[in-house]
Amino acid sequence: MNAAIEVMAFLLGFAGWAMSGIVIPYRYWKISTIDGNVITASITYENLWLSCATDSTGVHNCREFPSMLGLAGLSTMIAVSWYAFNITQEFFDPLYPGTKFEIGEGLYIGWCSATLALIGGCCLLCACGNDNKKEKMSYPYQSQRRGTVYTTSIMSQQPNNYGRNAYV
Repeated sequence: MNAAIEVMAFLLGFAGWAMSGIVIPYRYWKISTIDGNVITASITYENLWLSCATDSTGVHNCREFPSMLGLAGLSTMIAVSWYAFNITQEFFDPLYPGTKFEIGEGLYIGWCSATLALIGGCCLLCACGNDNKKEKMSYPYQSQRRGTVYTTSIMSQQPNNYGRNAYV
């Protein structure tokens, strides 16, 4: 295996893993800005575990909800893409009655982390699948050594302390 490819794959995989660790608790997966006058302007943002609203005075109000999604690699790519699909589907639906959100920074970080993790994994697969004939070591064949062969006639000549039916 090529050491440079292995090191690059390790670094890409580690960067993807670290960025996944950053994006999972990141708050800004989707953002909605409701502009009004100075008193009523607010920002609403969500991630996988909570939904928050901030008003123009800087007061935060958050509501937590349970989620068991905290995966890495391909799972991160699936989760982030699914979340972004739901955001864009609601945004472009003219009959959607709720608040329309936009894609937040957390989704972009999630896509980057998943891409780095996948590229690192692909590099490792390519490095492990490299079949160089020069690197393979051949081992000479060694036949088994002949030992003593016992027959029933030799065994029957030895004294036996057990009866024929004395077995467990």
